[in-house]
Amino acid sequence: MKPTLRRRAFWLVCIPLRAYLTYAARLSRKGRKLLRVFALAISYRWLRGLEVGNEGVFGGPAWWADSRKMHGQLWGAFAITGNWRFLAVDTAAGVANYFISGPGTAIWPSLQHLHGAADEIPREVGVLGVADAR
Repeated sequence: MKPTLRRRAFWLVCIPLRAYLTYAARLSRKGRKLLRVFALAISYRWLRGLEVGNEGVFGGPAWWADSRKMHGQLWGAFAITGNWRFLAVDTAAGVANYFISGPGTAIWPSLQHLHGAADEIPREVGVLGVADAR
C-alpha cells in the first residue's frame, strides 16, 4: 500500500475504529464484557511480544512498533477494570504518536529539542518557551 493510502487508512479506519470501540465500551455493558475479553487477548499478544513484526496491518513499516507495550498496558488495564477511559487514552496516544513518531512528523514540528535534560534549556528558547534576548 502506498504511504498516502496508509495515512488515509490510519485516519479513516484505525482511529475511527478505536474511537468507536471506546464509545461502545462506555455505553454498552454487554458489549463491554465482550470487548474486555478481546482486549485481554490483544494485551497479552502485545505485552508478550508476539506482535513484533515491522510491517503494519496496511503494509509498510510499522512506525508505532515501539508503542505496542504501552498500547498493551492500556488495553490490559481496560480488560481488568472495564474502565473505558483506558481505551480513550489509547486512542489519544495513537493520534499523538502519529505526530511525534509517525508520518505526521512532517506536519507537526519535531519535538526532539524538548527531550534534553531538564537543566538543558536551548539558548534560543527560554524557560517559558519565549526566545531569550541574549
